[in-house]
Amino acid sequence: DNNRGTFLQPFLTIDAAYNACKAGRGDRIYVRPGHTLSIANATTLVMDVSCVQIVGMGIGELRPTITFATATTASIPVSGANNLIANMIFKCNIASQDQMLDLTADALMVVGCEFREGTGTGVSFINADGSDADADRLKIIGCKFYAPTAGNMDNAIALAKDFTNVELIDNYIYGDFNTAGISVPAGGNAQVNLQIRGGEVTNLLTNVGAIVINGTGSSGSISNVLVKTDTKASSYDNGSLATDNV
Repeated sequence: DNNRGTFLQPFLTIDAAYNACKAGRGDRIYVRPGHTLSIANATTLVMDVSCVQIVGMGIGELRPTITFATATTASIPVSGANNLIANMIFKCNIASQDQMLDLTADALMVVGCEFREGTGTGVSFINADGSDADADRLKIIGCKFYAPTAGNMDNAIALAKDFTNVELIDNYIYGDFNTAGISVPAGGNAQVNLQIRGGEVTNLLTNVGAIVINGTGSSGSISNVLVKTDTKASSYDNGSLATDNV
């Protein structure tokens, strides 16, 4: 971590590279293929600088892999606005892990990443439950979420407070979820222009929906999404969002 952070003299850890970035400058971190990182708590990697991009290099299982272990509170807090996370694998190795990405900042983009259970199953993969409006313009695009083991998992994505212009686009979600694959609980029932477009959401848990929008105070739309559950009647609750081709 005392290196210069170049291709030939890289930093050892993502955290060191992130701490070398300057707020608002638009710095980009490239993470080499095969790089591994173990997250043991909520301070191993803290994304608290604005306008930083973390881009994984490699294809398939050669993508950089971040594993969560040791404590249920192991997570990556994201409090810097306008950040990007792309082409990374996130794996849960601790039972009942609270969440992988803990969001309290506007305009995070998560693109082409994979979130999965490992030797353990967590509670949520991506959770925005800080305060109203602190995760506006969140975009999750082309990601995969996989947690088929029954037991702990509440949801893949939770919007537990009220946000504006969140977009969930072309994501593949497959798991055994206690509340839903995509969940908007009572605390987030005033979403403004929430857009869920494309992709597929499967919930393996009997008689529980794949997408559940609590209440009727939200606006936006859900379109061109395939939902799969064991019971059609309980498979989907759009709240007050417009529905097209679901």
